[in-house]
Amino acid sequence: MPTPLVVIAGPTGVGKTQTAIRVAQCLGAQILSADSRQIYRHLDIGTAKPTADQRRVVAHHLLDLIGPQERFSAGEYGRQARQIIDGLRPQGTPVVLVGGSGMYVDATVDGFGVSPEADSKLRSRLESRWLAEGPQALHEELAGREPETASRLHVSDRSRILRALELLEQTGHGVAPPAGQRPIRPVPLLIALHRPREQLYQRIGRRIEDMMHQGWLAEVEDLLKKGISASSPGMESLGYAELTSYLGGKGTLECAVEQIGRKTRRYAKRQMTWLRRDRRYRWLDLARFGQGGTVERIVHQWQWRVDAVRVDSCT
Repeated sequence: MPTPLVVIAGPTGVGKTQTAIRVAQCLGAQILSADSRQIYRHLDIGTAKPTADQRRVVAHHLLDLIGPQERFSAGEYGRQARQIIDGLRPQGTPVVLVGGSGMYVDATVDGFGVSPEADSKLRSRLESRWLAEGPQALHEELAGREPETASRLHVSDRSRILRALELLEQTGHGVAPPAGQRPIRPVPLLIALHRPREQLYQRIGRRIEDMMHQGWLAEVEDLLKKGISASSPGMESLGYAELTSYLGGKGTLECAVEQIGRKTRRYAKRQMTWLRRDRRYRWLDLARFGQGGTVERIVHQWQWRVDAVRVDSCT
């Protein structure tokens, strides 16, 4: 029987990590992190990376893969995630894929594309335009040529906007072309967690405050002292860019934190929009069911699906 896969998605700050850990404990599962920021080494506090204690409770994969200076595609994530899932298949170990990066989840569940090799001259030209014309101009260009891709990207998401424009020039499409990779079978259990908007926004605000108390600013300062450039892909992450700007003498810390909160709320809204387009997700309200009730429902649905697969394999 194929390794049962549970996907736990949802907006930032909703409570995915702790829910996934409890589900994994109930199922005897291992966790795959589907977070495009937690792949970076040394970006720990601001990415809400699982703690050492949490990783001891349940085995985690796909964390700390690359340095902040390096780039990593959704296609590469999908390849690595599938390798881990296939490696756990012989033992029948369930897998919980958890995270808010929709492209990473889709690349794993539905298959990934094969991107052409990066064109250094083209990329250099686009980067020069980013500096000369500004983010808004390039985002608007992408929206005019590929509106669906642009709608998923924030105007300041430099890496993804430039990559989408690069792919448009190379292939005519703003995303990697399909590679013929088959979707995972049986269809995974897809869970989307949510909360009432005001409650979610309050949680986001508290989490940012907690991160600042835990030393987020010092973490960013240390990265800069190690020679990590402010333009590195990792340092463009939400929050890191704003704190880097503050450390560079632009604005006050209070303004930087307010900006982080505002951008994080917008990001959460985009994550919800991304998930709602996929009707396979079952939505669970953490405010209504509580964490215990939510975990119970996920485990029950997983068991039902496993039993159904067993029946199908015998007929």
